[in-house]
Amino acid sequence: MAKVVVTGSLRATQAVVKTLQEKLITGEFLDAQHVSRHSGRFDTKEEIERFAKKNNSVLVAALQTSNHETRVGHTADVSMVAFLVCRAQSRDTDAGMVCELLSTKVTKLVRQERWGINEAKQSTNIKSNNLYSATLDGLGVSIWAVSWTQNMSMEEEAFAELDDFKLFTQTNHIAEGAPTLDAHVELEGASDGDSDTETESGIDSASPQNVEASE
Repeated sequence: MAKVVVTGSLRATQAVVKTLQEKLITGEFLDAQHVSRHSGRFDTKEEIERFAKKNNSVLVAALQTSNHETRVGHTADVSMVAFLVCRAQSRDTDAGMVCELLSTKVTKLVRQERWGINEAKQSTNIKSNNLYSATLDGLGVSIWAVSWTQNMSMEEEAFAELDDFKLFTQTNHIAEGAPTLDAHVELEGASDGDSDTETESGIDSASPQNVEASE
C-alpha cells in the first residue's frame, strides 16, 4: 500500500464515500452493502454485471469541476454522481423498488451533508434519475443515479492508501468478427509463482522490473 496526499475533486470523492459508508452500510436489507469510488460512467454490460454481483452498490464519481475561485484560497463547484446498482436476489425481490428506495436515502444525505470538508456549501442541482433499460431489466438489475453540484475547498488535504499495482489486464478489439487480443500481466512479486503470464492469443508477456505511473 502507498499512502498519498489527495486534494481537489479526489478529496471530495473520498469524503463522500467515507460518509456514505458510515450512513448506509447498516446490515439492513434495503441499505447499501458496498460503497466505493468509481472512475466515471458505466460503459459496458460486463462492468454492470461485475458490480451487480455485490448488490446494493453505491459507486461515487466526480465528473467535473467548474467556477474555480482563487482570490482567497481555492474553491470550486464539483459535479458529482452516485450510481446505485441493485439486483433482484429472488423472484420476490423487485430490484427497481429497492434501488428507488435507496436513491431516496442517498438524495436526503446529499441535501444535508458537507462530508466533513471545510468551506463545503449546501449541494445544489440535486437530481435522481432512473437509468432503466431493457438490457438492465433482462439482467435483473436496476440502476439509479443521484447527481449534484457542491462548492467546496480544492486545497483541503487528506490521506489515501493506493493498492500496489501488480496486475494488468487488457482486451483489444482488432476488427469486427476477429478474435480479441487479450493481455494478462502480473508484475514481479504479485504471486508466488512465475510472474510471466501467457495471453490467450499465445503471446508471452514478460513482467517489467520497474513501472512508473503518472497522472
